[in-house]
Amino acid sequence: MPAESKAKVIERNRAPRVQIAYDVETYG
Repeated sequence: MPAESKAKVIERNRAPRVQIAYDVETYG
């Protein structure tokens, strides 16, 4: 899924806190 790839890139570029927020938004 492209969304997962994007989230992975964002979590790698941003702090882990943002990754968690993205996880919640991506997975609902």
